[in-house]
Amino acid sequence: MTFRVDKTLPDFSLRKPAMLPGMPPLLKFYYTFNFDIATVARATMLQHNWETRTRLTTVEHVQQLDEDRVVFYRRKVTSTHGVQHWEQVVIDRSNMTVTASKVGDNHDKSMYTSEKMEFVGVEGGEKTCLTAKLYDVDGDGAGKVDAFKNTVARMIKATQFDKWSQEEKSE
Repeated sequence: MTFRVDKTLPDFSLRKPAMLPGMPPLLKFYYTFNFDIATVARATMLQHNWETRTRLTTVEHVQQLDEDRVVFYRRKVTSTHGVQHWEQVVIDRSNMTVTASKVGDNHDKSMYTSEKMEFVGVEGGEKTCLTAKLYDVDGDGAGKVDAFKNTVARMIKATQFDKWSQEEKSE
């Protein structure tokens, strides 16, 4: 049996549709948390502290952009898939937002965004609205619905675990 190896790889630089200017997302999800934006920002940072043994999430880079904005990059690896994903999270105090984007590098060294979650604090400060925009579903739109539900559940659990942790410290 012989294998033919093609030395030329196809150009994937335009593979991700988020690179196309003005393209609407393929899927959009909404959810409203009963937490203020500061609690949601903290949950965004802590949500991967309580994960299964088959997942590893690490913070690779943190940078303060200005007085009100902080950005950090998180690497997520799942042993069951063997694929790593990168997440860029921007916390902005001035306009009460947290933006988490699933990002990657194209072959031309530009970055693409396949998913974007925007958490916006509602006036009054008691609630936070989440808008999730998916630009690439990798042929699994139904799976992305379940992934969104899991993300919301993970954020709520992270908030609850953090609350219990704070109560334990105060005792």
